[in-house]
Amino acid sequence: LDELPENARKYVLKLEEISGCRISAIGVGPDRDQTIVVRDLINED
Repeated sequence: LDELPENARKYVLKLEEISGCRISAIGVGPDRDQTIVVRDLINED
C-alpha cells in the first residue's frame, strides 16, 4: 500500500471503511505484475 500516492491510500482505506471489507490487492494496470498485494491472504494470521 506504501507504493500508492497518499490520496490513493486514503481512498483505499475509505473503501474498506465504507464496505466493511478488507482490500487484499489493487490492480494498477493490465498485467499481473502491475498488482499491489495489500494483504497476503495465504499467510494471513
